[in-house]
Amino acid sequence: YDRTTRSAWSQMKQLCVNGALMDSSAETFQVLETSWKTWKTMYPESKVVSTETDMKRDYLSYPYHDYRESESIYFDVEFESKAMPQKERLFGMIENGNAKCYRFKNFKGGLKIINDNVFDRNVIIVGSEPANFITAFENPENIKYTSVKTFPGIIKDNEGNIYDAFGYCLEGAKKDSRLTPVNGFIAYWFAWYAFYPEVVFE
Repeated sequence: YDRTTRSAWSQMKQLCVNGALMDSSAETFQVLETSWKTWKTMYPESKVVSTETDMKRDYLSYPYHDYRESESIYFDVEFESKAMPQKERLFGMIENGNAKCYRFKNFKGGLKIINDNVFDRNVIIVGSEPANFITAFENPENIKYTSVKTFPGIIKDNEGNIYDAFGYCLEGAKKDSRLTPVNGFIAYWFAWYAFYPEVVFE
């Protein structure tokens, strides 16, 4: 909800759906959804905003009870699919009203790379089920990347440059350059299907 123009936005569509900014697209930024354990392994100097807020809330307790594990949804959806559990988390990429998703089970056993062509662009999808993250980058030159076993690096190109989960080059001749992140994020299966009923998944 945009207080300035009183416009309402769809997070999944990244689009204004009502109000003065109707049909405007949102500017997006790459995010990495993962566990605190993985984040601290990648970026050990990270700090967290204090939980001492003077508010009567237990920030160490998940507020939605069994919502993550149950099949129940708190609201009605127009489109539903039983292709997989409703609350399975998938990483998806979107463009022009289309979506393609990737399941965490494709990244079992540790860090893996998937090379794909999505929306007529070469991309690499990098993830690890044990480390609980998936991210993706454009790969216009179809460069061969291999996984790196020591965080914060996750991938290495054919010239030996090492990149982190945000695409920044940490070591090598291209140090301080950045790969182009793909517009993608993690959401539950029921949400992907509700907003993108033609969604493709792997």
